Amino acid sequence: MRRIINFYQMDDLITLSRVHICEAFIIIAKNKGLRKIFFRRDFLNSLKTISLRLITEQNNARPSQLLDVSCATVKLLSMICTVQKNQFYIPGETNLSERLRKRSFDSGTFTFLQYLHNSLQHTQKEPYVEIRNMIQEHVLKHVDLTDLSYHKKVLDQMQKSLDNEKER
Repeated sequence: MRRIINFYQMDDLITLSRVHICEAFIIIAKNKGLRKIFFRRDFLNSLKTISLRLITEQNNARPSQLLDVSCATVKLLSMICTVQKNQFYIPGETNLSERLRKRSFDSGTFTFLQYLHNSLQHTQKEPYVEIRNMIQEHVLKHVDLTDLSYHKKVLDQMQKSLDNEKER
């Protein structure tokens, strides 16, 4: 898996190949049990870096070919961040869903997608509107009050650790 991830991160790789690799990642991420693979810090940071190109590209008159890769990467991030809560307890599945939800908050994936959504608010061009709507529909729509309170605790802990580092 590590070799595929390294292959995906190569900037000089043909765009279509990178899109196909990302689509394979999306298929893997459909299995909730395998989503933990994508929460590795180095891989998650690479996905976020590739996705940030959407923000820089939205102001270009002629977007680069890497736009397709960025769009596919945001779809993958939305997939691993999306874990819908069940109304009823399902043994095994409910615990996994809760762990994945908390992990997406702990890793900053939810915060990143929210930032990306807000950054794409001012453009009306495709595919930016589609990406913004997808983040809204798949991620932000499923957040409830307990998620937001947990998210606030995570952000407070991050702020506290940053303050401690500054004091050193």
